[in-house]
Amino acid sequence: MAIASITAKEAKKLRDKGALIVDIREAGEFAREHIDGAQNLPLSKIGKARAPAGEIVIYHCKSGMRTDMNSARLPSEGCEAYILKGGIEAWKSAGLAVETGEVQPLGFVQKVLIGAVLFMLASLVVWFFS
Repeated sequence: MAIASITAKEAKKLRDKGALIVDIREAGEFAREHIDGAQNLPLSKIGKARAPAGEIVIYHCKSGMRTDMNSARLPSEGCEAYILKGGIEAWKSAGLAVETGEVQPLGFVQKVLIGAVLFMLASLVVWFFS
């Protein structure tokens, strides 16, 4: 069964009426910023998770792409499930508040990219002065 998409404003109205907002991003992304009251259920840990029966559940990620691509994996049986179109970015664009946490340390990929750039700069300096 396909999960319908809703706008940020529609999601806020449903949240204000008690809907559960579920952020499917990984824990580090969730810690940096998330919708007030959202619960974190990373895609990597969804497994056999079940949606709360009879509840309204709104799933989201950063831009909506991950949520759309993985909609078949999202627990939706027995509940009224929606996908927040545009993710947390659409939520913020609509002027709705998010909670922000501490800045997380750089990830492995960022560290490798910084190292590669520094290596290239050092190589250019050595080449230029030799």
